[in-house]
Amino acid sequence: MPRMTSTHKPRVLVIGPLPPPVHGVTLCLQNLLVHRDRLPVEIVHLDSRFTDSHDDLGKFSLRKGFRLLGYLTHLIRVLLFGRIRSVITTPTFYFKPFLKDSLFIWCAWLLRKPVHGWIHNDFRLLAEEMTGWKSTIARHTLRRLSKIILVAPRLSHHVPDWIDAWKITIIENGVPDPPQHRDWSDAPHSHPRFIYLSQMNDAKGWRDLLQAAEMLAAKGIHPEFHFYGRPAFETNQEMIENTLKEFSARGVNATWHGAIYDDAKWSMLAAADVFIFPSWHEAFPLAILDAMAVGLPIIATDVGGVADALDNGMGGQIIPPRQPRLLAAAMEKLLTQSPADMGRHNRQRYLANFTTQAYADRWAAFFHSLYESN
Repeated sequence: MPRMTSTHKPRVLVIGPLPPPVHGVTLCLQNLLVHRDRLPVEIVHLDSRFTDSHDDLGKFSLRKGFRLLGYLTHLIRVLLFGRIRSVITTPTFYFKPFLKDSLFIWCAWLLRKPVHGWIHNDFRLLAEEMTGWKSTIARHTLRRLSKIILVAPRLSHHVPDWIDAWKITIIENGVPDPPQHRDWSDAPHSHPRFIYLSQMNDAKGWRDLLQAAEMLAAKGIHPEFHFYGRPAFETNQEMIENTLKEFSARGVNATWHGAIYDDAKWSMLAAADVFIFPSWHEAFPLAILDAMAVGLPIIATDVGGVADALDNGMGGQIIPPRQPRLLAAAMEKLLTQSPADMGRHNRQRYLANFTTQAYADRWAAFFHSLYESN
C-alpha cells in the first residue's frame, strides 16, 4: 500500500456541533479538530450546531427547522461531490435530537457512504428514552451504522445484542493539559475545599452531595463545598439558592458560584483539595479528566466509564450513585488519607493516558484500521 500523504488522504466527513454551548460532545469534537493535521485522513467538518444557548437545547423552532434543511442540503452536496470516503456522526439518545441525527445517518447511508456513530451516551439511556415505536426507529437507524465508536471500554457492557459486536470500537476521551495544576507543596487549607463542577440538575447528584455534607456536619466535620454549574432541566437559580440556604441552616458550609469556564475554571480547580462527581449516569465525563489533569483526588460515582479513568483507591474513591451516606463516608475517609499522593497519581495517570495527544493517536489508529488495506 502506498503511504498516505496529505494529497492522498481519504476524506472523512465529521458531523457534529462545536461550542458554544459548551458540553461534552462539542468539547470532544473540538479536541479532535485541533489535532486534525496529525491524522492519516483529511477531516471535513459539518458544524451541526442548532443553538448557542444551553437553554435552547432540545427545543424545536422554525429557525432550527430551516437550519436543518440547510445542513441536509450541504450534506448531500458534499457527499455527492466532495470525494468523501466515510461519515462520522454524533447521535444522542434523547429522542427529539435523535430524530435530527437520524436524518444525517439515513442520508449518508442512502448515498452509499459508510456511516460511523460516535456515541457519547451510555446505551442504558437509549433503553430509557426509546420505548415502543421510538425504539423501532432507533433500532433501524443505528443498524445503518458501519461502526459504533464508544468513548470508554465499560460502555461496551451495555450495548444491546441487536448491534453486532464486531462493529464496536473504543476511542477514549482526552483533554488538553490545563495551564494551572494543584501545587501540593502549598500549606493545607484550614477547611478542605470540595469542588462540584457540573450542571445543577438532579441527575448530576448535587443534592446527594448536600445530604452527604449535612451528615459530615452532624459529626462536626465542616469542609467547604463549592458548587459550579448552571441550572438545567428541573432547576432554576431561585430553587438552587433556596436549597443551599436550607442546608446552610443545618451547618453545611456550601456556596454556589454559577457556571465557570476557561482560565477561571482552571484557577478554581488548582485551588481545590478534592473533586466530587456524584452523577447518576454518564458516558465518559470530561470533568473527571479535567480534575485528573489538574492533579486532584476524586470521589465519583460508578457510572459510565468513570472507572476506566479513575484508579479506585489510588486516585480517590468510586462509590455507587444515589448513596449520600456512602458519599459522606468516602469524604470522611479521604480526609484521613493523603490527598496529595492521590492527586499526583491522577496527574500521572492523565499524562500517560488522557492527553489530547494520546486522544489523537487513538483516532489515528482507528482511521488506519479503516484504510490501511485500501
